[in-house]
Amino acid sequence: MSLLEKIADILLSKNWILTFLSFVISVIVSVFIPEKIYAKLPFDSKINVIVGFVAISLSVFLILYFLVWIIYKKHRKAKSDEELAKIQNAEMEEVIEEWRCFFDNLSDEEYSILMFFVITKNQRPYKRWGYRVDYFKAGSIFESNMEDQIFYKTKVFEESPPYLVYFGLEREPRMITSKGEAEVFTLKENFYQTLLKIINEKGSLSHHPRQTYKLDYGNGADLPDFQNSKYHN
Repeated sequence: MSLLEKIADILLSKNWILTFLSFVISVIVSVFIPEKIYAKLPFDSKINVIVGFVAISLSVFLILYFLVWIIYKKHRKAKSDEELAKIQNAEMEEVIEEWRCFFDNLSDEEYSILMFFVITKNQRPYKRWGYRVDYFKAGSIFESNMEDQIFYKTKVFEESPPYLVYFGLEREPRMITSKGEAEVFTLKENFYQTLLKIINEKGSLSHHPRQTYKLDYGNGADLPDFQNSKYHN
């Protein structure tokens, strides 16, 4: 409790202090009130002065009490808001740490996919052709429960941009395209904001250094962050 709040609490709980202050202020104020004001009251002069002084005292007391009450409530609310903010910050910090631990265990490919949305300011979808078993393992962003939490997903029939693929033991990659039904992933805005908050506060999605690599199906092929292949120079 702040000093000002303590003073307000004492004044509200011990009305005699406010009464004394009201009396002192009323004495000072009454000195500057012309006698003709008192003369307008319907009593004799002495009673008029007494009634006027009592009225001034009550008015001053009510004003002081109201002002002190406002100060007390304001400081109590500020303290309550501060405590609530601390609780919310602690909860958010815990959520951030949980996500960072999850991101620590993501494959380089899936980490790069998330960074694709961050780097493009969530203005581009990620498109995927074909079926990958490893996408559906626990701890993947494409595992069903996690996928529903992170993405909006639609489907479209189209051909992918050209992209390089290494086949078997071949030294040189082949430029191919994928054509058919593609899954289109759009990052949900609330999750995108979570990624931005983690990066802004922690500097990285992960606890340890991570790199972005070339993505499949030509996603981000025009972006410098996705030019390096993890497996081939």
